[in-house]
Amino acid sequence: MIEDAGFVDKLYARGVAERVGVSVPAIATGDGNITAVVQLGLRVYRGQAVVRNGHVLPVVDGKTAVGDFLEYSASKFPPSLLADPGPSSGTWSDAIMVIGSANYYHFFANHLPALLLMRGLPTPRVRLLMMQDFPPTVAPVMAEVLPYIAGGKPVDVVFVQEGTYDVADVIFPTRTHIDMAMLLARRVLLPHIFETTGVADPIAERGPLKIFVRRGGAANARNLLNPKKVEAWFAARGYTAVDPGSLTFAEQVLLFARATHVAGIEGGAMTNIIFAPDLKQVVMLASPYTRDDRFFQHLVEGYAIPFHALYGDAAGVTRNSDYIMPLAALDALPPEATGD
Repeated sequence: MIEDAGFVDKLYARGVAERVGVSVPAIATGDGNITAVVQLGLRVYRGQAVVRNGHVLPVVDGKTAVGDFLEYSASKFPPSLLADPGPSSGTWSDAIMVIGSANYYHFFANHLPALLLMRGLPTPRVRLLMMQDFPPTVAPVMAEVLPYIAGGKPVDVVFVQEGTYDVADVIFPTRTHIDMAMLLARRVLLPHIFETTGVADPIAERGPLKIFVRRGGAANARNLLNPKKVEAWFAARGYTAVDPGSLTFAEQVLLFARATHVAGIEGGAMTNIIFAPDLKQVVMLASPYTRDDRFFQHLVEGYAIPFHALYGDAAGVTRNSDYIMPLAALDALPPEATGD
């Protein structure tokens, strides 16, 4: 049976840390220059865990079970996922468990706060347990950045296989506040990219930009059907159209660090707004069936950055339907939304 070993204040000093401009109770640690802020409610577990079908599940009373600490719901998975655990095939100890995501924006929303937990492990090396690699768009830079995030300690990345594992002092991060990704990007990743590229102030050195974020031919649909007309509308107002997926991670960071205004098509590339510390306004174009999705709005809401979500006319009746954005909707935007 899993023993609840308590909150991670055994590893972190509980205190007050900045979060989106206000002081709130948090679990924080730092080296005097960088404050690594992580989510409340993290817990350390001892016992057994099962890796099966891309999921990590605890063993409770000898049975594979769902666990609130992983935000799993029993109704979400087939009975085969909860089959009895097999004999132990290995041990996890003194590590951070990051389940993994191949999606660029899920990485920054969920991985980045979890990776900062590495600073608090009281070990000379840090073990990071992962079920899949980092997204291709950020994987090349991770080998360089991981030791930096870990406070200068070497990081051992272990890709776990399916099986049953004995677990001791392993942190399973819960889902963080979505706006925390922006704080951490500004406090940790931006300074690191500036230092390694030698660009201390992108706006001063390269000039400010108004950026239009493209999204072309997405496999999961929700494509804008009149992109050329929309892009031309923004170009007439001084926007530069970019495809972040064609750039390296560092190039994306430096590009968006120059942004004063960002407009774009709803999709993972819009997550780059977390790298825009001088951002004044955001305009996002999206399918009407995504009205309840607040991911991108939550990224900036703590920084009082006006966010204008425009929903087009859908060509179908499902969430993944493509859509057209009427130019009249763009004309109705207030001048400050586009910096006119």
